[in-house]
Amino acid sequence: MATSNRIKAEMYILFSCNAWHEYSSFEPKAVFSSIEKAADFLQKNRRKLKLEEDDIECFRQHSQTQGRNTNYLVQSLSLIHISEPTRQEAI
Repeated sequence: MATSNRIKAEMYILFSCNAWHEYSSFEPKAVFSSIEKAADFLQKNRRKLKLEEDDIECFRQHSQTQGRNTNYLVQSLSLIHISEPTRQEAI
């Protein structure tokens, strides 16, 4: 029986956006392997991004900031990599 040649990965894209979270305002900022890593990035860059501690907590709870002129949110993206079958599997 052939083994599965699929590898599934989940990636998280951090976007900045306007106060209304309109899709047309989305700007990709970074890609992370987890929501927690995106939150850690915001925490680490809090001053540069002009975020308050409450903003970071909101992001950790809801995966987005709210009530700001510039907000941040994360969206997941599922990736499936299908590898070439080995010679043994192709037979």
